[in-house]
Amino acid sequence: MCTKRLRLLYEANPMSFIIEQAGGAASTGRGRILSVVPDSLHQRIPVIIGAKEEVERVEQYHREMDATLGEQAVPHRQMEPTT
Repeated sequence: MCTKRLRLLYEANPMSFIIEQAGGAASTGRGRILSVVPDSLHQRIPVIIGAKEEVERVEQYHREMDATLGEQAVPHRQMEPTT
């Protein structure tokens, strides 16, 4: 199993911003990368980037696997929506 991940603040967030501005999507597999709240300066996270439809398909695979395993593991805290 591959355990390679990108650093959230220095690699994943800048790429995610550019991809989303271009009309694509960026995800950890369970949520939007730009919504992840950093736990530490060099925190590493999984990165899935590309066309919205393709990224949504991978997220669906993760949801199906979580449901199959009977757990809803969310490895990253998401930011609370601001009002």
